[in-house]
Amino acid sequence: TSRRQRQMCIRDRWTFDDCNAKKIILGKKINVIPYRCFGSNDTLKEIHILSKGEIIWGLDSYGNYQGLDMYTPKSQNLDIYVYSDKFHTESVKKWRCDERVTVHVPKKVMAKYRKYTNCKVVAL
Repeated sequence: TSRRQRQMCIRDRWTFDDCNAKKIILGKKINVIPYRCFGSNDTLKEIHILSKGEIIWGLDSYGNYQGLDMYTPKSQNLDIYVYSDKFHTESVKKWRCDERVTVHVPKKVMAKYRKYTNCKVVAL
């Protein structure tokens, strides 16, 4: 089995778009997050990604990395908790978010997230 076949992922591009959830928790087996799966959820406050493996962000239907693409209303802050200390450079480089998004990551990868994103990065 190839690595691509073994990866667990969320299949639909718009999975959590307009779902009105305040908190989304993705399990330990999720390691591929499709492009724009969080869409423009105006009520979302927290995303927890429990996987300890390498997380590929923003994989589109053509196999290209688009990164995290979050529309965050100006009055809203978003906290993303990433429990993995593995880092997929090509997909994180393409994140489109700003200082209203706080990413909580293990200390081991804090410097990399700070280097490649415009988000506020803090230790778990």
